[in-house]
Amino acid sequence: MIEDFKKNKYVDYDMDYFTNRIINKEYFSYSRFNDGELICGIKQLDGVEINSVKNCDNHDYFPKMGKELNESLNHSDGKKYFIQYLEEWIDDDNLKEYTKLLVENDLMNGVYQYSDFLQHSMRDDHNTFNKFVSTLNENNLIIVGPKYLSEIKFLKVKEFIEVPTLNCYEKKEEILSEIKKVLTKDNIVLFSSSMATNVFIDELFPHYGDDNFLIDIGSLWDIFFYETNPEIKQRTPNLGRVEKFKNWYTEYFQ
Repeated sequence: MIEDFKKNKYVDYDMDYFTNRIINKEYFSYSRFNDGELICGIKQLDGVEINSVKNCDNHDYFPKMGKELNESLNHSDGKKYFIQYLEEWIDDDNLKEYTKLLVENDLMNGVYQYSDFLQHSMRDDHNTFNKFVSTLNENNLIIVGPKYLSEIKFLKVKEFIEVPTLNCYEKKEEILSEIKKVLTKDNIVLFSSSMATNVFIDELFPHYGDDNFLIDIGSLWDIFFYETNPEIKQRTPNLGRVEKFKNWYTEYFQ
């Protein structure tokens, strides 16, 4: 069953593909289903017992959020609405059992993005990553994220909507209301709101996805705050990557 899923349920587009869609105004939404989202959703299925109550960043696994995460999975069509569901969640000996449960519960009927094009480009191809950043700056840019992202210098931000650093899902309705106040047409909205991002995008897509880009950027920018944010510095153990990125993206570091 899992092999059949891998064969028939995936697309795998790179950074250039998504950047060119932004340039050509071919609107899409994109969210990233990582291990926190996976576990939060799996916990809500009948007969599943998982002791963990928080993800690695100390965000709670709220039951209602888990149900909404599960519901979002069937909406990914691989054309206008992409949900990244990594190959690890199928190939890993432990996590593939979670995928099997989602399939058995009729929750994986979409088409999914196979790899994390954002991280891959940033890590392996700084030219395509720089093109992506330049393209962002040529558009109406809205950031939804924690306060420190309001200080980002290399992006031309039109609107900034602050969310709590921890458990922003608890402020779901207030955050969605603030987004809707500024969301008209032809915007790029970059979300950095942990597991709640997937829920926000899933609720906004039917109403705003035809003429806006809704993108789960996650913690992609965090490494550029390595020198100025002690909390980020403490949780960034890969010093080799920091030095590599300082050489590649000198002007992005805060």
